[in-house]
Amino acid sequence: MILFIATYLVVLELASGFLLDNHGTIAIPNVCLDAQPNCDVLNQTYNVCHDIHNGEHLCRRFCGLCNVVDGGWGFWGSWSTCDVTCGNGTRTRSRQCESPAPQNGGDDCSGKNTEQITCILNPCPVHGGWSGWSEWGLCSVTCGVGLSRRDRYCDSPYPSRDGNHCFGDGLNYNICTGPSCSAWSTWNSWSSCSNTCGHGLMQRSRNCTGVTGASPNMCLGEPIKYKACKTSCSEHYHARTSAFAANSLAQTSSDSLVFQSTFFNEGSDYNTSTGVFTCRIPGIYFFAITLTKSRESGVDFVRSFIQFTNGNLLMHVDPYDDLKTDYGEYIMSSSTTLKLNQTDTVRIRGGSAANHFNADTASFTGFLVRADDDLLR
Repeated sequence: MILFIATYLVVLELASGFLLDNHGTIAIPNVCLDAQPNCDVLNQTYNVCHDIHNGEHLCRRFCGLCNVVDGGWGFWGSWSTCDVTCGNGTRTRSRQCESPAPQNGGDDCSGKNTEQITCILNPCPVHGGWSGWSEWGLCSVTCGVGLSRRDRYCDSPYPSRDGNHCFGDGLNYNICTGPSCSAWSTWNSWSSCSNTCGHGLMQRSRNCTGVTGASPNMCLGEPIKYKACKTSCSEHYHARTSAFAANSLAQTSSDSLVFQSTFFNEGSDYNTSTGVFTCRIPGIYFFAITLTKSRESGVDFVRSFIQFTNGNLLMHVDPYDDLKTDYGEYIMSSSTTLKLNQTDTVRIRGGSAANHFNADTASFTGFLVRADDDLLR
């Protein structure tokens, strides 16, 4: 009876210090005990000491695992701020496996060390983006020079109320050209003869129609044509007339243009051999020349002069073409009025490439407009 009581007191004394651990088993502070009897049998049969996890919880002392410490979670930290400044984002918090930290092969803490929750802020602004360019539209004119247009739109995406609009232009223009709007009108009637007594010139003109500020004059050819004319007058006055109209172009070695044939040569003041007109009656004279230049590859800038005595008075040229691809023919016409004294000369010089003029369509015309001594009559 006495022995039983003593044993009971010992059990009570030991039991007064028992604790429950994380696994629901009885743990005695600073005491390493086995949770199961016959650990030698369990180890031989199931090799429990080979598995630290089983050995620690079943046969801690037998397996020599008294210094193994399983990990325990510490307290959760504070929630972080939202990871975005607008729209939907995330807040996180974390905890550490440090209460206690696992040691000597003890189990790590089970579960997650971080948690996340959704945070909702004001919607983010949407900035506008350009769409692609549309195809070019039709030309704004049906002839001449105009404009075509293409567009793009700020809808890829549309900007939100607080977003930025697209930067740049939403439309684009390109120069476009159509056929020429210019065309020649019909020729006007021939004018009356420029000289009421003797030989003179008649002229007619035409207009380049359809010319606007956006469509420059693109009519090709000459706006005025001339032809010789003759009116009757008294024999006395006829004797004081000087007029000629010559054609059949030839060229001498001195580059003078010689017109070898005349329709008429009143007063015989034009020399068909030398191509020189010599003033016989002092006064005011009118001269006109028409040349047709054959365009050829590599031949350009052909020019001619109306030469008064020893000086070049008037020059006309074939427009210079840098590419030298202007084929066909080009008509050049010039006219001038001169005050001549007796023995003054007028002739046409053709330059170094004058042999490219068309001989059959060239003409040289001149006539006396008014003699000096007519003022005394």
